[in-house]
Amino acid sequence: MRVSKTGPKPEYSTPRKIEDKINAFFAVCEEEGDTFPSYMSMLLFMQLTEKDVEALCAEANENHERNREAFTKAAMHREAWLCEHMANAANAKSINGYMNLLKQEKNGGYVDKPGDKGKVDLNIKIDGVGGRSAFE
Repeated sequence: MRVSKTGPKPEYSTPRKIEDKINAFFAVCEEEGDTFPSYMSMLLFMQLTEKDVEALCAEANENHERNREAFTKAAMHREAWLCEHMANAANAKSINGYMNLLKQEKNGGYVDKPGDKGKVDLNIKIDGVGGRSAFE
């Protein structure tokens, strides 16, 4: 597992520091080979919790937009990694595994079945069907 050294939690006072640490995480992942760069591994590497990420991306944080953008780009990177590996998978079991990972919100949130988008009203008028008024 790719975990930063223990010690004091780093300060992410600027979006650039967040971006640099995320980029360092993906660089380590690439150096290690074919290990999936999961969201939780990234948080461990950055010494962050999910609450820390929420605070960095909250509107109360003056850099929330750039911080959100950095984490969104990281999710896009994970999604691209999964898509590339799925496209080159040698067997169906691997493809299913990649697809299950893609369905997780932190990895893209792919939906292969449309959800209930809300109530749809369909009115069918049957007046005159079969009768003379249908031809008038």
